[in-house]
Amino acid sequence: MNVGITGSWYCSLPQFKTFVESKIRFVIDDGRRIVTGGTLGVSLWATDVALRFNVPNSLVVVIPTRFDIYLAHLARRADEGMITPAQAKALTDQLWQVYNRGALTEMPAKRMTLAAYHARNAELVRQSDSLIAFQV
Repeated sequence: MNVGITGSWYCSLPQFKTFVESKIRFVIDDGRRIVTGGTLGVSLWATDVALRFNVPNSLVVVIPTRFDIYLAHLARRADEGMITPAQAKALTDQLWQVYNRGALTEMPAKRMTLAAYHARNAELVRQSDSLIAFQV
């Protein structure tokens, strides 16, 4: 069973992160796979837990475009000040781990647009049997 994980990407409250991580550990302990969207916040934390558990087939990360385009987009967002360089590095490093495990789903968009994000979200839902949304 696949559980889609989504939620706030801009909140960094330690208690929120701890709460999310505890729920993800429960999902993976229960033998379910998580499907995330390759973003900061909830997706980053959920993916981190799945990577630390190192359980085969426990993770799918859906990104809105090809891997190289998405990595360039993250670097550009850091240059623009939309995210910090540390956030861009953390997410990029994590996505490389996901890519190397064969757990990355790339969407066909050639550019980062709102439509690409919506298509990614639709794919995340399509691949999920249930959804947990963590909102602040």
